[in-house]
Amino acid sequence: MTDASGSPRLELRNLGLRVAGRDLIRALDLRVNAGEMWCVLGANGSGKSTLLNGLAGLQRIHQGTVAFSGRDASRMDPLQLARTRGFMPQTFSDAFSSKVLDVVLSARHPRLSLWEWGGDEDHSVALAALAAVGMSELIGRDVTTLSGGERQRVAIATLLAQQVDVMLLDEPTASLDLHHQILVLAHLQALARDGKAIVYSIHDPHLAYEYSTHGILLLGDGTLMHGPIREVMSGASLSTAFRHPISEKLVDGEVFFVADRTHSAPPP
Repeated sequence: MTDASGSPRLELRNLGLRVAGRDLIRALDLRVNAGEMWCVLGANGSGKSTLLNGLAGLQRIHQGTVAFSGRDASRMDPLQLARTRGFMPQTFSDAFSSKVLDVVLSARHPRLSLWEWGGDEDHSVALAALAAVGMSELIGRDVTTLSGGERQRVAIATLLAQQVDVMLLDEPTASLDLHHQILVLAHLQALARDGKAIVYSIHDPHLAYEYSTHGILLLGDGTLMHGPIREVMSGASLSTAFRHPISEKLVDGEVFFVADRTHSAPPP
């Protein structure tokens, strides 16, 4: 499914990313359509954050182009980009005290004119975003007093309140307990079904398999696998990517990926 323009929400053309002289991604062609939720998997240092930062415009792209709804990102002005794609980084810090609701309301700025203040609609959007991540009771709290998991959920709510067509998230479940991991992933899945395009990194293969429509598996040498999640993820492909034996188990009709704890050396 494409957007109203007939183009994919996100398209990578011959994309290449390099860090410190090392190729992390070579000549990647990829289309992310409306309604798709793509996970990015790979070992530490394989390029997950580099890829997402590149898509967000925060990392230099050494080759190729990134396009949103058929428009080259390098030719779009900042306001257009802010209304088209949003990014939640892996790490963030708060330079000064601010209420949780005010942090989330900051995501509404691209929707306002230069001298306009947020109105009732903006507050409603922010409150709905906080409710989606289970933070409704903490809207008046100072963000500097929150736990790591609570601050993570504020960051996710801020991205939700931006209301963009392409959502990029770097390890959105990293600091969350199991309940909130499922809450966040289920909400993102629902947004994808409503026509958003979502690309996110994650370390848990089972959750990736359960909630994603498609996957990108970085193999650590500049090559990768990508496509429908059930074609990309298998015990064999994960073993190669993570350099550790991983088997695929079927339990009551559900697929699980289990690491072999008796081996410490990489698979041949």
